[in-house]
Amino acid sequence: MKGLALVLAAAACAHSTPTNQPKPGPVDDIALLPADSEIVIGVHFGQLKSSAAWQTYVAPRLANADLPGLREVTALCGFNPLDRVESITLAFKGIAGQPSGAAVVHGLDRASSTSCFDADLGGIDKAGVKVQMAGDVALLSKGDVSAGFTFVDDSTLFYVVSPEATTADAVKAMAHAGTSLRTSQAFVEMYDKIDHNASVWMLANGGGSAMRKLGLPFKLRAAFGSVNVTDGIAFDLHLRATSPDEATQALGLIKQAENYMRQATDTLTLASEGADVKLAGTMGRQKLQQVVAMITNNGGGGGGAPDGD
Repeated sequence: MKGLALVLAAAACAHSTPTNQPKPGPVDDIALLPADSEIVIGVHFGQLKSSAAWQTYVAPRLANADLPGLREVTALCGFNPLDRVESITLAFKGIAGQPSGAAVVHGLDRASSTSCFDADLGGIDKAGVKVQMAGDVALLSKGDVSAGFTFVDDSTLFYVVSPEATTADAVKAMAHAGTSLRTSQAFVEMYDKIDHNASVWMLANGGGSAMRKLGLPFKLRAAFGSVNVTDGIAFDLHLRATSPDEATQALGLIKQAENYMRQATDTLTLASEGADVKLAGTMGRQKLQQVVAMITNNGGGGGGAPDGD
């Protein structure tokens, strides 16, 4: 969250909802994201921030959080960029060493943000991030990490972290690369099975470093699905194994925790179809409150969740 807040804060100074089909108009998020991404996450902030669960559990904590650069930029530009974001699609690879990835951010208005172009960016510099404007591209650096961003239309920001993101031409080239996730048939087949109207959706390469770090007792080609947040949570997740037999074995291992999972949910479906294992269910307000309280207490964060009655 800290890194994302800093990106949005810097973006505000520099100057929708996903669907199962390419975005109407000129911007198709996955056509802007690298084909070798290991994890892709879409966040429908407009829907998420209006949900009762967000207002109860997240908003109060976020209001008191001191996110790097955000306070300075809010004072500098006259608005909090987090309030304006409608949706974000993130794609990245690697969880160790030098990070790389990209993001497409919808909702930040280029026209209303231009007053920050000539403003003093010292607040960002104090957070450890150096910002250099190169025409309509912002170049950022912190230590040996390089990043850049530019608006691809009046309300869509493209952001990239890469060792090559050191010049405006390089950042623009990455935004129009010929090999994107849209060109990957395997990705698109799974992507089209996801509900992009949900609060959050994701797709992860099972062979990627992040998934390998989980140390799962079965092999996965991919994991994908969505989570919708209202006053509770509804989830629809798929684990794609390497074969139908591997999926059956994976389902058997997952079912060892079925009793616990049913205690934490109001409805639950566990099934396999071909090489896919499906986990779907719902967690109403009361169940969610219990789970949040348990996590908060175990994490040492103080008391449980509010009653919400």
